[in-house]
Amino acid sequence: MLQKLVNQRLDELNYDKKIFHHGLQIIIHDGIGFICVLTQSILFHNFLFGIIYILVFSHLHIHAGGYHAPTKLQCFFVYNSLFFFFMLTQDSIIFTYFANCILTGISSLFILRYAPVQHIYSPLSQIEKYKNKDILQISLFFSLLFYIILLVL
Repeated sequence: MLQKLVNQRLDELNYDKKIFHHGLQIIIHDGIGFICVLTQSILFHNFLFGIIYILVFSHLHIHAGGYHAPTKLQCFFVYNSLFFFFMLTQDSIIFTYFANCILTGISSLFILRYAPVQHIYSPLSQIEKYKNKDILQISLFFSLLFYIILLVL
């Protein structure tokens, strides 16, 4: 019944059903990924880290591009596996604030060198490339500054 109502409304508005369904798939896919990350963060007793991961990773992914898995299922597993790895290592002696600051600096240099990475089906114009690069420079600067402040405190 819901699908019938949606299709009827799409017909009335002259929207392309394929685009709508693609958008809905993205919303559902990302929503399930976010729920899984938040569930893991609750299980690890660090909900705030899950929220920060979602915000930072999503922001970087939008502006930097990056790895694109061949399937949505592989994308889901890479996204959640990265978070699981971060959760396992966050309390490790090896990953102190100082180490995080160094890793953030190295990854920032790598991102600034190669970003934005274009997806074959979503090319960027020159203006979009420059805009994304500027946003990344500002974001990465504040990220590194945040770690340095935490290191000093």
